[in-house]
Amino acid sequence: MYPHPDDQTRFSIFDLARAAVRTLGRDWAVKRGDWGVSATLFNESRTFLLWVDESGDLCLDYTRPSDELLPEVMPNGVAVYPGGMFFEAARATEGLFALSVRVASAVQAAVTGTSELMIEIPAPTSGDELGRAHAQCGPILIYPAGRPLICHSAEHDAPTVAERMVSYCGFTLPACGDHEAAAAEFAREWTT
Repeated sequence: MYPHPDDQTRFSIFDLARAAVRTLGRDWAVKRGDWGVSATLFNESRTFLLWVDESGDLCLDYTRPSDELLPEVMPNGVAVYPGGMFFEAARATEGLFALSVRVASAVQAAVTGTSELMIEIPAPTSGDELGRAHAQCGPILIYPAGRPLICHSAEHDAPTVAERMVSYCGFTLPACGDHEAAAAEFAREWTT
């Protein structure tokens, strides 16, 4: 993961981690390592170290709780080893966005057991725009609701305002912050 001379692909490991954290969502933060050649991605319960090893492989190390097994489901091109994982054939020429989605997917897989991400996008202005966003970013998207709607979940005692829309391949539900993942799961089950 060495810098490439093309200005469009020149970014540091910290830049990559920061972009991955934006994809993971508001519960995640990033801290720059020395010289920008490593970075720590963390939330209140997990910490990951993104770095490049001596052979040039992009690595993501983390400490698992003692009762947790290695993740069984990982994104394509991610190999797991006891202290973390590495990204096979990752190169800066893939671009910052593509690599950050790979890193975020690996973190998501290690934390939740699924590598499907809920990627945040600006509110689409049409169904075609939403379709293009799904084609570029993946099956699960979240975006601002734009107008007051009620959360899809029946777990609330009273109607609760949905801050976001959750779309699974175009099937879209309003959700409050506590029920975004449930909306994605319901939409996935409904469409398959």
